[in-house]
Amino acid sequence: MKTEHAFFERLANLGQGDWTVKLQPHMVPNQMDLASYTARVYLVDTSTGWTAAGALQPSGFAGVVKAQRDAGLSVDLVMDMAGQAISRLGRDQPGADAPEVAQAIQLTAAALAGTQTFKTVQPTGLDGHWIYIGYRMLDASTICRPGFFRTGAPGFAEPAAITHYVRQVVAHDLGRPKSVTGQMLKRAGGAILAPQYK
Repeated sequence: MKTEHAFFERLANLGQGDWTVKLQPHMVPNQMDLASYTARVYLVDTSTGWTAAGALQPSGFAGVVKAQRDAGLSVDLVMDMAGQAISRLGRDQPGADAPEVAQAIQLTAAALAGTQTFKTVQPTGLDGHWIYIGYRMLDASTICRPGFFRTGAPGFAEPAAITHYVRQVVAHDLGRPKSVTGQMLKRAGGAILAPQYK
C-alpha cells in the first residue's frame, strides 16, 4: 500500500511545476479521483513569503464548514485561527508533509467559505484558485484577506504567479488606506512585508 501511495504521489507531482505535492495518508490508491480536486487553496504569509497549497473537491468546502459548525466554532473564530496558523507556519516554515500544514489548509478552506469573496464566486462554481493572504502586523496581530482567480490551465498555479497576484493585492491594500483592509492595516500599525511583496 505504501508503494502504491508513493507511486500516486509521484504522479500527482507531474506537471505541478515548483510545488511539492504530498497526498494525505487517508487517500487510498485506486479510490482517488485527483482530477476532481479542482479547488486549489493557497496560504501565504506576506511577512516571510512562505506559501503552501492544497487541493480539494469543490464540494469539500461544505464538509469543512460542517466540521466547523459541528465543533461549535464561529466564522470569525475560524478566520482568526486560520490567520494565526498561517503566521505560525510562516515563521516556522515546516515541510510540505507536516500535519500542521494539512490542518491549516483545511482550516483556511473553512475560513474562505465564510468570506464575501466566497459568496460572490459560489454561484459560478467553486473550482479555481483560492488565496488566503496573511499580513503579520507590527502590533503582533495577523490580518487575513481572501483572493480568488481562475485560469484555463489545470493544476496549481505556478508559485511565481501566486507571488505576482499577492504583490498586486498588497499594493492594492496599501494604496487604498480608506478601504476596509487598508483601515485594518493602518490600525494595526502596518504590515511586515517580505521583499517580494514590497
